[in-house]
Amino acid sequence: MHGGNLDAAVQRYGIALKHPMADFSININPLGPPEIIRRLWPDWFSSISAYPSQTGRGIERYYRKRFNLPEGSVLAGNGSIELIYLVPRALKIKKALIFTPSFHDYHRSCVSVGAEIVELPLVRNNSADYHLDDKSLALINETDAVFFGNPNNPTGSLLDCETILNLAERFPRTWFLIDEAFSQFLENPKRYSLLSRHKLYENIIVFHSLTKFFALPGLRMGAAVSHPKTIAILTHFKEPWTVNAVAEKTADILIDCKEYEIKTRQLITEQRNTLFNELNHIPAISPFKTPSNFIFVRLKGSRNLDDLITRLLNKGLFIRDCRNFKGLDGNFFRIAVRGKEDNIRLIQALTAIYENEND
Repeated sequence: MHGGNLDAAVQRYGIALKHPMADFSININPLGPPEIIRRLWPDWFSSISAYPSQTGRGIERYYRKRFNLPEGSVLAGNGSIELIYLVPRALKIKKALIFTPSFHDYHRSCVSVGAEIVELPLVRNNSADYHLDDKSLALINETDAVFFGNPNNPTGSLLDCETILNLAERFPRTWFLIDEAFSQFLENPKRYSLLSRHKLYENIIVFHSLTKFFALPGLRMGAAVSHPKTIAILTHFKEPWTVNAVAEKTADILIDCKEYEIKTRQLITEQRNTLFNELNHIPAISPFKTPSNFIFVRLKGSRNLDDLITRLLNKGLFIRDCRNFKGLDGNFFRIAVRGKEDNIRLIQALTAIYENEND
């Protein structure tokens, strides 16, 4: 189950929607797609009558130009999810370490090739950090691959570049599979992102998505980035023509959307900090500090999460129930950082629901 499945939630809880819905369950840029995409969209209709490139050259160009990457270091895909499933198959992974909770498809992609899964928990009290203690390092040494999000979904856990590169050097026979789907939302992405020609290690593969940051999930645009020797291995196993022509044209335009990127990071940083501070003042819930465009939250005590979800849906607000993430056994949910008006609506609704309760 992924976020954004409003129809299933409405059916499950038997709700007749009475208000316009603000969807906090999906972590998409609240600005919506860049305006230039809207303007050029009608001009691209003719492109659907011709084949796109076999390899998704438009997406490859985006990554190479935007992040100054060398030839052969980018493998384009139908969203990063295609490549998350490709890599375990191509690398013949037998044993993988996965931090929990995390995006379910890391686990599913490894299970699909028969790999053994070793899980390491992230959540401890009110923190959800990557704990690289002696036990964790020993497990890394024993596995073929380590899969993690940076920042991680749903916890927001984060490792800086130096830490990841040191791990890759210390364990050269281990593959480090890093999902940076939300890295462009970070206030200082260069400190954490490995999308740089100077950080391309043969045993590190970075998965990246354009759909969340640019609010274009329907176009399915993403890539795997690594040292050219590694990309050559993956290319041997990848199907052709998985990227459509409109996605290629869109990616070419996104290269020049630097002002949009700056505006997005400013908005997310401001609204995330405000949202977190306001959530922290509601005694019934405990938010986890996060650097990304979403906030991981625990409903305290014996309070009923289904009741909260129902009451918010009736107010036109949809949050992400996180109880189906492996490694979570409590009342955890996730809130996307949206625009100011929607965020105020959510805080007001949560405050009203729990205003008469004490911690």
